[in-house]
Amino acid sequence: MQSDILDNKIAALELKIEEVEAEISSAETEEVKARAEGDTKELWHWRKEKAHLRKKETLLRTEKQQLRDEKARQENQQQGTSSSGAGTELLEMNSAMYSLVKKINDRQENDGAESKAFSSASSRDVRTVLGHFGFTEVEGEDEEPLQAPPDSIPQIEPFPFWEYGNENAAAEDLAKEHTKHLRACGVTMGRGGFQVKDLHNKSDLLSLPVGSRCFRGGLDCAVLPYAIGPSSVAHNIRVGFEHKQSQQHKDTFAATKGKMGNKQEGTKGKSLESMQPQAVIAFLAALHFNDLPLDLILTDGEKHVLLRFKGKELLRYSRLSRREAYYAVAQRLKEHVDLKIKRGRLPEDLVGQLDPSLTEARKVLKQKLGEAGAADALTSQLLSVLSSEQSLDERLQATYETILPWASEITSGIPLEVRHMYA
Repeated sequence: MQSDILDNKIAALELKIEEVEAEISSAETEEVKARAEGDTKELWHWRKEKAHLRKKETLLRTEKQQLRDEKARQENQQQGTSSSGAGTELLEMNSAMYSLVKKINDRQENDGAESKAFSSASSRDVRTVLGHFGFTEVEGEDEEPLQAPPDSIPQIEPFPFWEYGNENAAAEDLAKEHTKHLRACGVTMGRGGFQVKDLHNKSDLLSLPVGSRCFRGGLDCAVLPYAIGPSSVAHNIRVGFEHKQSQQHKDTFAATKGKMGNKQEGTKGKSLESMQPQAVIAFLAALHFNDLPLDLILTDGEKHVLLRFKGKELLRYSRLSRREAYYAVAQRLKEHVDLKIKRGRLPEDLVGQLDPSLTEARKVLKQKLGEAGAADALTSQLLSVLSSEQSLDERLQATYETILPWASEITSGIPLEVRHMYA
């Protein structure tokens, strides 16, 4: 009888999820329309509405997963499983974690912080954010020229962006392209090394709270330790990639393949220069989520802009060849490779093996963001973990890895049932 009630609740939630998915689709249509018409006010409205709906969808999926767990617990009891058994304890801890996420989420909803997408970041936003953290942007080529690639590294042809209707259509092939070039530069790709993962559909992967504003968004691709699962992507990024299709490539596609390319995209191509504010904010957010320093490459398939930190200086390399850009990030991946292929959160004594000038920016971010940063990161990441289709054991492990670094800062918000895990 109780099982039937849970089944009915799960079915009702599935209907609600379908309704929200339809609302998201409608919001996306309106967003594309507003972008095409250049209506900035409407564009921002629909972006905020879409972000709200996606959060609502994730909460519904999380609630659905909780009901499934409750059903599994009841079935265990009916089969004579001891209530003190490991399976029941895991279910109870997962339920406690869900209550933690709800507490943090409710607090954030009440705070009323303004949310802004990475893609909406302006040069003024970048100046404000860099100033907030005490970072200075400098020209990388002038400050610290990169080592030239040896003759053994092959030349790299431009990526044929003109053969695709938009950036999303090219995402999978771009991930393969990055894999090929990093392997050619001597990076171990695959088991025992790294993988390049297409992330363009993970629009709420990262966040960066700054004062009363929170920047949210994702990356198009990332280099990760091999075999990282979806729930642990944000904390294991080693190199990020942002892809921007130029207007020239859009026009070429439209002329050769028909006008569906531009119509499908619904927006004019932007120059690589104009997209750098988005890349900088995304880079800082990725650094905020990770234990190790990382690089980010912004590319239109021909030009490459590399971002990396040295101390409190954000080095921006904007005059690199394709070959130089891939070689530079490959060299970083091969340094301390045994550390960089480790999966999960890393203890400070291991991170301390690195040059302090490479880790200083991360420490500044963590110190400045404090509890607000922890709460925002926990909300987005724990919701992703708890609503995933992974096994209960995998969800609990991912939850532990996510919350552990922030536990000392938000102990009062951790349910008593699981507080001992983070002592």
